[in-house]
Amino acid sequence: MIDYTCLRKYDEWNEHFSMKAITINENGKEKLIGYDCIYRYNTHEIKLEYRILTQKWTLINDKYNSEEEEKQLNKTIDFTNKFPWVDTGYTLDKRIQFILRSFDDYFSS
Repeated sequence: MIDYTCLRKYDEWNEHFSMKAITINENGKEKLIGYDCIYRYNTHEIKLEYRILTQKWTLINDKYNSEEEEKQLNKTIDFTNKFPWVDTGYTLDKRIQFILRSFDDYFSS
């Protein structure tokens, strides 16, 4: 099911984090499989994907300012993916807020 609340909150005009639904056509019906997302901080722009089935985030960025930046962001995503979100009942918005705080902390230091 598409999270329309998040899609409205993080629409294309949100300058910090935006997302759009990834759907496939299955038997003539649109089926949600995930979200394409873009995180922005000053001149940084990081592309991520969130898959519904696995409930995992993936960095799909191909441009980083340094090898260290790529390493740190991947470490953050790995930590996020290991967190037991399902068991704790976190919504997609709470997961996004976690990503925002983690990435903001990294880029602000």
